Amino acid sequence: MKAESLEIISQGLDSLNFSSVPVYQLIREEANIPAMVDYAQSTLAKGRRQALAASLVSGIWSDEYPSVRSFGYRRIYRSYSLRDSKRVHMLEPMVGSINVPADRLATSPLGDFFTPLRRRSEGDFIQLRGLTYHVSQDHSKSTPAKKLEVMKKDIAEGLDAIVSVDRKGLDPVSYLLYLGILDYFKTHSLTAFHALTFHERTGLIPDDAEYMGARKEAQRLMLTTTRAYYQAILGQPFDMEFNPSYIRSALEKVSGYIVSSDHSTAHFTFAESNNPLTIMLGAHEAVSKKPHPDLIIGIPSGGTEVAVATGLAYELLHRDRNILDMAFIPLSFHYHDQHGINSDRLVEILRASTNIEGKSVLIVDDNSNTGSTIQRMVNATIAAGASNIRVHIAEIDFGRLLANARKENFAEFGIAKVVNLYHEDFRTAMGTAWTSDNGDDLRRQDAGRFVQKAHRKIEKKMPEYNNP
Repeated sequence: MKAESLEIISQGLDSLNFSSVPVYQLIREEANIPAMVDYAQSTLAKGRRQALAASLVSGIWSDEYPSVRSFGYRRIYRSYSLRDSKRVHMLEPMVGSINVPADRLATSPLGDFFTPLRRRSEGDFIQLRGLTYHVSQDHSKSTPAKKLEVMKKDIAEGLDAIVSVDRKGLDPVSYLLYLGILDYFKTHSLTAFHALTFHERTGLIPDDAEYMGARKEAQRLMLTTTRAYYQAILGQPFDMEFNPSYIRSALEKVSGYIVSSDHSTAHFTFAESNNPLTIMLGAHEAVSKKPHPDLIIGIPSGGTEVAVATGLAYELLHRDRNILDMAFIPLSFHYHDQHGINSDRLVEILRASTNIEGKSVLIVDDNSNTGSTIQRMVNATIAAGASNIRVHIAEIDFGRLLANARKENFAEFGIAKVVNLYHEDFRTAMGTAWTSDNGDDLRRQDAGRFVQKAHRKIEKKMPEYNNP
């Protein structure tokens, strides 16, 4: 399989010449999926090491506050790995949850936040993404109001916890717990934004001031909490908007609109790309290898967090440039087909959502295998008047590639038509997404099974949890 056969076509386009009319096409060609998986696994592993080395000497990090590089975590976790005769990761590689030693949880002033509902025991270690973190997958919460009550409780108690400590004086474990609390803020705010804007995937955008006001508030809250999470990873100071009173009031306003509207629990989605190290390293790669855009377009739900992290990376590494404009345009390939959103409607949505005329645009999503969703967004962005297009994704989705191979009756040879790592713009991907044979995301299934199993235990021991 030749790299040249899977190139991005840019007919007469200089990537730095924003006055050109852009032509951007993702070519789908037959690929040997097993061979591509083996190649991409090794390539991505090498790429992550290089990206980490590059980021550590770049201006993306700050020593003003503790960061994930402050305490020599590699050395700390190596001692546990030697003791247990198995590799222990600070960030669980598959789902991105922070691991902390169970015997250290009680010694930190922030340990009380991680009640049994907010953590997951894994032997001598505790994963800080517990049951309530996955409330979007919790089928026992049968109404949006019940899901939102859990989210609001997590955020309220988390805010009380972090304001009680000095961020600059955190020890290694307390810093990880602090980061874990911010992780709850981030995921709940993202969930609220995705739930609110879910109908936009079908092209149905309510034309009323109340919805637009709630959407603006939800986006601002999501930006504030997601940026704070990655700022804490990098040791950067928080934005001025990050304060408890604002976060509480914003979530209350957004929650009120969701509960009073026709949203259902099916609109609460869980993003697929959720390993922060993968997202952060990919963002750094994008900034290092792609021209500074005028506008970043994230494709929710998966591309929202990736877009925010990428925007922050551009801001930190190009402090002499203007802060990027950002737009979040929910587009699902499946909804696009099922509900008949045509290209003209998508162009209308883009023009109504942001000033795109003459802008250089970076389109961001969590993962890709066929490139179909990205190509539709690219085509619409060009039609809406963008002067230049680039793409960044966080992960290559091998599981869906294998599923596509089977669907196309090439199971014996593992051949399918795909867009893959050889594409120039896809080389900034730092992660791999694994799915099951039928295309369902394993991490979603795992989260669902975890939720059900945990609730069976809770109902026996803590029936009062049904009234949080």
